[in-house]
Amino acid sequence: MSRSALWIAALAAAAATACGPTPPDKLYSKLGCARCHGLSREGNRYGPDLSNLGTLWESDQDLVTYLRDPKAYVAGHARLEKQGKQYELMMLPVKNASDEQLESLARWLREPN
Repeated sequence: MSRSALWIAALAAAAATACGPTPPDKLYSKLGCARCHGLSREGNRYGPDLSNLGTLWESDQDLVTYLRDPKAYVAGHARLEKQGKQYELMMLPVKNASDEQLESLARWLREPN
């Protein structure tokens, strides 16, 4: 690899590190959560209120598992099956986020709003 290519790779890595991870509130908007759950997690006709998830989900990891494959997770969870029938849209899997991003988002969502 040439020196210029190494320099460019080093600069790209430094820039990515300097920017740091996306804050969970920004990730919430970036992933489109606000469209169905409201800008302040208040819910709307497409998705439920997310302001008290800490009382509804036992762990961040359970919520991450749900976010990755909502349809599979809902099966066998009566509360989620019932809730899903109340809204016009089905929760779609989150595919464009890393595990670390989803863990950060889940932790943030489980905090009181």
